[in-house]
Amino acid sequence: MFKLKSIAVLLFSINAFAQQNPYASLSYDSLVIYDFEYLDYSVKPRKRIMSIIDENGKLPNTIKKSVRLPAKEAKELSDKIGLKSSYGQITAACFDPHFGMVYYENGKPKEHVTICLTCNFPRSSLEIPTRDQGGEKMDNGEMYYTLEGFSKSFRQYLNDIKKKYDFSAQLVKSDMFD
Repeated sequence: MFKLKSIAVLLFSINAFAQQNPYASLSYDSLVIYDFEYLDYSVKPRKRIMSIIDENGKLPNTIKKSVRLPAKEAKELSDKIGLKSSYGQITAACFDPHFGMVYYENGKPKEHVTICLTCNFPRSSLEIPTRDQGGEKMDNGEMYYTLEGFSKSFRQYLNDIKKKYDFSAQLVKSDMFD
């Protein structure tokens, strides 16, 4: 009986973690990170890149570098991006992303995250429930989250990845976020 209870608690804990972090249980065969420019000057008028994958499932033509992460590193990043401890700071409003993550399955984009470390804000194709911290009720009854930006430690983790692979737009310490 004790073993059965322990197994049930373990399964419940794993399921609860996966519900809070959709990327921890995501089925994919590769995770590629991208360094890109958020402004595309090759078109007139210039186009602003707001997502690493567009509405047609395509990458922007402003990619500067891409790296397919080793399985262990991909798993670590996928686990960390959904942790409650990876969030809890304020954000700014610029959203000039230079960093993207694309999960592929059978060579096709499955899910993605576009990140602007300047304003401390991610845009994810999957909702990440643990981002919703510091909520306040608005007059219309909707919830407004004020602390959905990356934590200091997760910002540093992402910047360390950018440094490791020699990506551009690496962080300069910010009084506002760091």
